[in-house]
Amino acid sequence: MLRRLKFAPLSSFSVVSSSTAVANPATNPVKRERVSVVKGVDERTEEVSMLRLSVSDRTGERVKFGKVSSVPKMAETGLVGALQTCPSPHKQLQHQADDLKKKLSQRRFPLDPTHMQQMRSRIRKDIASKSMDAHDFDTPDMLSARKYVMMKEVDAEMKKKFVSWRPLDLNRRDKALTYALARFAPNLAAIKRVLVELDRDKNFVPQSVLDYGSGCGTTFWACEEKWPLRVKEYCMIDPCQEMNELAVDIMRTGKESGDLIHKNVNFRRSLPPTADRTFDLVVSAHSFIEMNSYDLRMDTLASLWNRTNKYLVLIESGLYDSFNAIIRARDYVLASGWEVKTEEAMQMLYEKNLLTPSIRQLLTRDERGFSERQRLHLLKEALPADVELPTLLPTGYVFAPCPHDSACPRTAVRKGREGRPCTTQIRWQRFRADGKTTRGDGTERETISYVVLAKGDRPADDAAALPRVIEEVNKSKGHANCTLCTAECGVRRIDIGKTRGKTVYQLVRGAVQGTLLPVNVDFHTGEIDDYDEGDDDYDVSEEDDHDNEKSK
Repeated sequence: MLRRLKFAPLSSFSVVSSSTAVANPATNPVKRERVSVVKGVDERTEEVSMLRLSVSDRTGERVKFGKVSSVPKMAETGLVGALQTCPSPHKQLQHQADDLKKKLSQRRFPLDPTHMQQMRSRIRKDIASKSMDAHDFDTPDMLSARKYVMMKEVDAEMKKKFVSWRPLDLNRRDKALTYALARFAPNLAAIKRVLVELDRDKNFVPQSVLDYGSGCGTTFWACEEKWPLRVKEYCMIDPCQEMNELAVDIMRTGKESGDLIHKNVNFRRSLPPTADRTFDLVVSAHSFIEMNSYDLRMDTLASLWNRTNKYLVLIESGLYDSFNAIIRARDYVLASGWEVKTEEAMQMLYEKNLLTPSIRQLLTRDERGFSERQRLHLLKEALPADVELPTLLPTGYVFAPCPHDSACPRTAVRKGREGRPCTTQIRWQRFRADGKTTRGDGTERETISYVVLAKGDRPADDAAALPRVIEEVNKSKGHANCTLCTAECGVRRIDIGKTRGKTVYQLVRGAVQGTLLPVNVDFHTGEIDDYDEGDDDYDVSEEDDHDNEKSK
């Protein structure tokens, strides 16, 4: 079927420079809609509402992500040189690395003792409901035997459902090199991908970097590639001495007696005892999974946050329990930054003669119905701007990927099932010690969960943060649909056609998972107008009819 082309009269065409067309839209022969009203489906409740999408002027917040990460040449040279220090054959190390990579890709976080006990109790009840009652046994010995059998059945069921967690043992040179061959390239790709988010802060260049769980030094290489020779100090923390020595050898580019490629890199096996020394950028990548309890992770997180001057980066795998651990860490920092230390605050305000009855009422939580976040906001409004209230942890906000500081909608239970992880895909060039080539383009992929937390209050102009595309965009002729995480409207699935605004449609169609979409999203409460797309090049509905006829 022929498309119905809509030509303007020949006299209406004129030669216009591109700069004039952009500066003066009225003279541009191609008018494009900048507002679109579409249906948005809440991912959790399936509630349908109308959303108003308008093109944002905050295009400076969009950043470009590299498609494929590769190991820097100097790091590759250093890693090859480090391999020469191990007597094990390279082929054997690579084979062990391939096995380790498979295990780590499905490695789960250790269950908390409370959660573990709840699961054992639930399994025990399920088994007991299918077996004979206790009164069917006559003697204490038979009851004791039954309890023993029950315990074995519970243990077997726990092993089926939950893989037992064990810490990584890398205290030998061959084991450290095996880990480096398995994870150097993907860990580097993950850190490089997350650091790109910091490009939104145009003036940020860290003067000091703390890497907790530094491993083979991937954070160092990612930072040096992004800010070459501009970071003045690195502090690398890893409890494994063998991994620290391997990281040093790689930084020497394979020369045993050579100097490090950076003059100020310090290695430690634990955090400094005091938090007086802060760092502009603190990174913890794939380290929380090495801690065997939630309390230990939160204590470490608090120590890292207290040592953060500007940004804290947390990265884990794309599995749901890793995503859940990231969200719990995010919520812990946010909630602790909103909770005021009542006694210290009252004493400080009393000494400054600022403790009014209304402020005392807010501090003592006599006013019901306020969350800790709302209470802190009301206190800051009532007090002078130079008064800083003491909180459990320094106040912060989510810089990326979330456009909000509220609870994550994806952790909520939907229809009796656990939530879905919010992940980002990374891609890297393979690096192998055995020189073996593989089919395809020589790249590998995996997903990660991450969060970037920033110190201080969320900027006032960031109240309407841009939404983030959290699923792959599905495209068809004249239509595109995607899933957005928004600042005010939750997680919404939208379906937009070309007839509902060409500019917004093109932005959605060209979006990539994990990137920001430069549109403002609001609930639409007015009437829904039928947009007149007289400036389209052709009738989209007729194009769709043509596609339907072809599919038949």
